[in-house]
Amino acid sequence: MKRTWTITALLFLLAIGAQAQDNTVARTAMGDKALMFSINGFGDFGVTGVTAGSSINSNNGGDSANSGGVSPVYGAGAKFFLQNNVALRGVLGFGSSSGSGSQTAFGFLGGVEYHILGSGAVSGYGGAFLSYATRSRSSGEEMYAYSSSSSSLGIGGMMGVEFFPWRDISFSAEYQLGLRLNSGSTTTAGSTTDAPGTTEIGIGSASVMIAVYL
Repeated sequence: MKRTWTITALLFLLAIGAQAQDNTVARTAMGDKALMFSINGFGDFGVTGVTAGSSINSNNGGDSANSGGVSPVYGAGAKFFLQNNVALRGVLGFGSSSGSGSQTAFGFLGGVEYHILGSGAVSGYGGAFLSYATRSRSSGEEMYAYSSSSSSLGIGGMMGVEFFPWRDISFSAEYQLGLRLNSGSTTTAGSTTDAPGTTEIGIGSASVMIAVYL
């Protein structure tokens, strides 16, 4: 349902943009640069950071660093066109929280976009990416101390379409096909246990992004 609302929102914005400026063209020239954001659906509509990577969540007190599911690490994203139709994309994410325990997450994504198809305000592209994310958590003290850490390395390809309703703003929808390798460990009362490594491969959920060109 959230994806349906997201796509509906995108189509609505594209329709407004098409009426606003019929002569807008895609910006894929050397030196073009933009900040990137993700768009949520109407259910919790808003603009968020771009996914820098995904890592395993660890359950506090659990016996495996792979017991808490996979969560994204959000960050700030930007892209820069090194030459016509070729852009470098980078996302850096960091988060930290404390309370009864502490948790820290870090993520990085680097990618290359090749804009190979286009007409007017629409530009289709392909590319590749490499991502890394890590997450750690700790709680308790001395003999009751518990900590866990996990890391994930991802590599894959992407395919998407970028649309420019206005000269300095674009919307894009993208699919990613990737491979992710997960590893982790837990430490309880000074005893460390390595979690079994896991491998995931598949097509990621469609994401909708907005880019603000500077």
